[in-house]
Amino acid sequence: MDEATIRRIVDLCVREIRKLPPREPGGACESERPCDARPKLLAVFTGGMKGAEAALTELEGLRKNYRITGAASASAIRMFGKDRLAAAADEWIDGTENPAEACGVDGFDAVVFPTLSQNTAAKAAQGIRDGFACDAMASALLAGRRVVAARDSVCPGRAGGAYAGMLRTILERLVAFGVGLCDANDLGAAVRGCSAPASAPVSPEPPRKPAAKGKKTVITASVVQDAARAGKTEITLDAAAILTPLARDEARERGIRFVRSDEK
Repeated sequence: MDEATIRRIVDLCVREIRKLPPREPGGACESERPCDARPKLLAVFTGGMKGAEAALTELEGLRKNYRITGAASASAIRMFGKDRLAAAADEWIDGTENPAEACGVDGFDAVVFPTLSQNTAAKAAQGIRDGFACDAMASALLAGRRVVAARDSVCPGRAGGAYAGMLRTILERLVAFGVGLCDANDLGAAVRGCSAPASAPVSPEPPRKPAAKGKKTVITASVVQDAARAGKTEITLDAAAILTPLARDEARERGIRFVRSDEK
């Protein structure tokens, strides 16, 4: 082998070595580092203002145990600023420029909506998927992923009237879909409480329900509102009656108690 050939080989080796990632002092190169074993969360930010700071603080606290990917709607970025939202996540997807990537749920253990807005909640409750946030919620539910949302900007609290009733109906529908609702202050606890594997994805045909022995009454928040308007302080329930979480909250706020018929 002549000297010119040896020089060409040496030059080629040097060029290839320069392409390798630099090794940190005393550490391993990127390819030798262990994989991040933290469960993965997709945090979808929309324009819900109420409780937003509490939700962001809760989300930042989750980063010790979860790897969080953030994505935001245009309205969320206008209201909170991208830098503030991105600070609560490990990595970021631009939902306005890459909506298809932002609504993808593959690889995530759960999808979280820290700042759920009335607009997103209303659309999701109707199955509308015209934006990446609604699409992400629908995709997660259909894939059997866990979905957790802070309800602060949607829940009407003690307000009465038809509009407040509509908001309660929206929340009840999301709960029926499988969305876990919580207050912004409890977002961290809600996420940690649902870290177990999700149920199996929804099948094309719903499973057959066993024949019911008797008709079960579902008590919703609207039932409690009607009782409050009628001046009632208690509601009598059948033994098989089902109480929705929002009905319990509404009754507690209005000072109405539930009494089972077999307890009278």
